[in-house]
Amino acid sequence: MIKYTYLSRRNFFNYLRLSFVFLVASCAKGSKKIVIGFQKTFFPESFKKILPKLWDKENIDFIEIYNPKNIYKYNKLDYLLVNDGWLNKLKFDDFKDFDEDLFSKLNEKSMNFLNTFEKNIRNKLLPLGVIPYGVIIKNNSDIKNIASESWDFLLHEDLKGKIILPNSPRILLSLAETIDDQKAFNKLIDQQNIYDDENAMDWLLNSKAVVAVMPFFLCQKILNFDSRLSLVFPRKGVPLMWQFIMCKSYSNQSSLLEWIDSLDNYNVQKKLFKEGWYPTFKYEYMKDLYNSKDNIKNSGPSYECLQNSWSLSLLSEKEKNKIEVLWETLLSP
Repeated sequence: MIKYTYLSRRNFFNYLRLSFVFLVASCAKGSKKIVIGFQKTFFPESFKKILPKLWDKENIDFIEIYNPKNIYKYNKLDYLLVNDGWLNKLKFDDFKDFDEDLFSKLNEKSMNFLNTFEKNIRNKLLPLGVIPYGVIIKNNSDIKNIASESWDFLLHEDLKGKIILPNSPRILLSLAETIDDQKAFNKLIDQQNIYDDENAMDWLLNSKAVVAVMPFFLCQKILNFDSRLSLVFPRKGVPLMWQFIMCKSYSNQSSLLEWIDSLDNYNVQKKLFKEGWYPTFKYEYMKDLYNSKDNIKNSGPSYECLQNSWSLSLLSEKEKNKIEVLWETLLSP
């Protein structure tokens, strides 16, 4: 004979409440979104659009990344996108190593750059894209012609006080090293240049400035609308800005792999290419990408220029302090 057990009204509601708690907890656990942080102004629009829609995107202030008001946002990140100029700001112990399989996808230039880092650091850095610096010239065909060859034009007497350069002593030093003059760095300082990353285009358009040196993607849009402006990449090479992804949590690593694999798409890369973002992975259609930009006004650097271009590796604390002291000394009145 089957014996039935009946729940009291109170027990029924207790079971119902407990079931609801378990249901909410399991849903929250299963639907936890991946959180990726990055400084949104440093990435082309096409790149931001191909980030997975289901990922939460956080805008990160790298200047004050560990400030108490920002630490909660930082701590909840699964991944961080960062350009090489901000690497000195980060605590590498906060990040995980990537699987070796991911590095096998990188092209030769990317691997060569990674090998300039110490092993305990480079295993935490996965290059996603590289952005060349370009020379934007306003209404000056003579400067355009000489700038297309080398960086020697920066010392041109007619450009004194009319050049906008990145507010970065490292980039300035690297440019000076390519100029055929042993005192190039000091002469550049004496040129009374403007040093501004964020407002370079405003300076160029609304002042007596003639030349601005800046990342290609930051000026790419306006170049197509303002006939006064020309874009040049010196044949002898340009500084490169590298964009990395770093991992703070191993949650759902397969989603990262799927997304990176999805980047291997000619149409996706063509859009990025046009916006000044160059792939770091081994894609068979790279030659086709270069051919696709031949008829585009103000297109990016030539293959020769990119081969001659250089990257800025991570500074030691001693090197960083030395450059900062040198920079402050030279800019002091």
